[in-house]
Amino acid sequence: MAKQKISDADLVDALNGLYSTYDRLSGDGQDTIDTFLDKAESPKGFTQKDLDKFIEDLDHDEQRMNQDGLHYYDILKNAKL
Repeated sequence: MAKQKISDADLVDALNGLYSTYDRLSGDGQDTIDTFLDKAESPKGFTQKDLDKFIEDLDHDEQRMNQDGLHYYDILKNAKL
């Protein structure tokens, strides 16, 4: 599936939605989210490459996510900045 351009507001919503599954994730998954959100809040922000790596790193926790988490994960997986 081709990546689709995502608005800043939708990106924030998707990140917040994925964060709502935080307690369901493994320790590594939680560390992945923490690291990415720290990068997102830094003055430099993040790039498409950073987002793609974030999604790739969370792949092993996909089975732990609830339906809402999977929905937001899929949005981010297909997002183009």
